[in-house]
Amino acid sequence: MNTISASSFKLLRYINLKLLMCNGKCEFHTFCGYQRQTFTSNSNSSLVNGKIGVSVNELFLKWKSTFIESDVSEPVESIQHILAHVLKTRNISIVHRQKNKILLPEEVERVTEYCQQRLKRVPIQYIIQEWDFRDLTLKMKPPVFIPRPETEMLVDIVLSEIDCKPINKILEFCCGSGAISIALLKSRPLLRAIALDKSIDACKLTETNAKLHCVLDRLKIINCDIRDNVQIGMEKYDVIVSNPPYVFEKDLYNLQPEIKLYEDCDAFNGGVDGLAVIKPILKASSLLLNYQGKLFMEVDSRHPLLITSWLQENKNNLKLNLVKTHKDFCSKDRFVKILKEY
Repeated sequence: MNTISASSFKLLRYINLKLLMCNGKCEFHTFCGYQRQTFTSNSNSSLVNGKIGVSVNELFLKWKSTFIESDVSEPVESIQHILAHVLKTRNISIVHRQKNKILLPEEVERVTEYCQQRLKRVPIQYIIQEWDFRDLTLKMKPPVFIPRPETEMLVDIVLSEIDCKPINKILEFCCGSGAISIALLKSRPLLRAIALDKSIDACKLTETNAKLHCVLDRLKIINCDIRDNVQIGMEKYDVIVSNPPYVFEKDLYNLQPEIKLYEDCDAFNGGVDGLAVIKPILKASSLLLNYQGKLFMEVDSRHPLLITSWLQENKNNLKLNLVKTHKDFCSKDRFVKILKEY
């Protein structure tokens, strides 16, 4: 399959968004229509302060059906999270427990507004403007990359390393929303971190989330592109961590529309072989890691072999060796541990 440039990808994103807005449907594969709604009184409706209200369950059934008909991915989870947000809870089980609760007209209007955004394939995280990562609730804002559940496993892997030896500072490349660094800092009160990202939006969101979780005093945020050979300083680290862009260019077409239309393509586009950002990270890590220091990365399942081969070719210059891989929820090689040998 032919590869595509970043500009072509953005044009494709624009065209897809127009198609969604016009047709309300999309033919893209899933990854793992605007009309104001009028509700009439029925068995699930009730008068609230003299106005017609609608039950949680009625809204759930209505929008679940609408999402299914419009081929919206995860239709049940989408309406559950929207209703939970309007009910002012992060616990979606509350939606079922309060299914007979009658919502006020303004609450129904909010649900309708959020659902109309979901029909345009806006990610649920951007709609409700927050998302859970481990035991944290982080603010979300487009187009900053949305942290995925499997990345929580990367945090666990790094924490296990931190607990094996006294480590007081870590470095993160491609911090996005700040999820990894903030989760590490919250888990280890004596730890300090430096987090880098080329996106100013990502750096600002990381700062917001760090303030929210009271760790900004232990986190330094730097807006720079690792590929520009920016000098971070002479300090060396025992642990570096990164969830870099690693999607192969040929696989961009297969990403679900929520990703292609709204998330920053630079946050997941890894170039022809998915290594466009990973290789600069490896080069920087060879300079910034202490002897026996370790780099932990989330990667595509095809990358461990490619990285091993590339490190062998550059062994004399980089002095790095891939020593272990960890599997994700689907038993795919997803995380690598790379050692600075000498």
